[in-house]
Order: sequence, then C-alpha cells, then structure tokens
Amino acid sequence: MSEAPSEPDAPRTEVPEQPPADASQPRGPDAQTYWLARFAILRLLGLIYFIAFLVFINQGIPLLGENGLLPAPAFLERVRHHFGTPGLAFLKLPTLFWLKSSDGFLLGVAWSGALLSLFVLLGFANAPILALLWFFIFRSATSVSSGMDLDGRASSANPVF
Repeated sequence: MSEAPSEPDAPRTEVPEQPPADASQPRGPDAQTYWLARFAILRLLGLIYFIAFLVFINQGIPLLGENGLLPAPAFLERVRHHFGTPGLAFLKLPTLFWLKSSDGFLLGVAWSGALLSLFVLLGFANAPILALLWFFIFRSATSVSSGMDLDGRASSANPVF
C-alpha cells in the first residue's frame, strides 16, 4: 500500500498555537483556591476601616477639634515649633492636617475615609484606594492623635517629642 503524496496546498489539521498565558493569572492545580480568602480579608479590612472612621466621625471633634481635649491645631503648632521648619515637621509627622486643621477639615477627612472604606467593603479594593485609606487618611488621623492612648484617654507619653 503506497501513501499518497501530500499536496502543499492541502489544509493542515494542526492545533493552532495558544496565546501566551497572562503572567498575572495563577496557573496550576491550585490556581483558584485563594479567591475566598482574598474576598473575605479585603471585605473585613474594609469593615474595620469603616468602623474606625465612623468612630472618628463621632469622636474626632470632641477629642481633636479646635476646642477638643487635645486640639490638633495646637499639637501641630508644637510639633512645627519643635522641629523648626514646616518641611521637617511634615517629614517627621506626615499628615493631611498640615494643610488645614479646622473642625470642618477633620470631619471631611473622616467622611472621606468612611466613603473609601465603604468602597473596599463593597469589593472595589485596589491598591490606590487602599493606599489612600492607609497613608493619607488613617495615618493622618492617627498622627494628630498621638497624644492619646488607643482607647481615647490622654497619654503621658508622646512619641514625637
């Protein structure tokens, strides 16, 4: 039995090459096993931030407001005086409240944090939102409250001085 010569114009039955795998997509048998953990951790992080900012909305003005227990404007003025220049003071104590430390701005930062944390809670967590939440908002709020303990009582130890 002789084989028929293959014609060069005959259609090939080869499997087409698959496009290269996306490096960001997990591969292997356990590729889809961490989606639930990621889902739960990011939602819980959003919930924790949301509760923290709701507490800050409620207690921020009485504690850190212009007429509060430890007023943020007076604290920032002491920090600025201690370090000599506003630039050095900002590097040692990075906070949005160097721009303005009024009661309205304090509430605006608190409500912005609550809104962004609600986005994370609803599943819109990405690196820029989480960075905004942590550094610019949460870090700003905790920097000006460094004269307080975690439960809101006045602390005798101030980490800046």
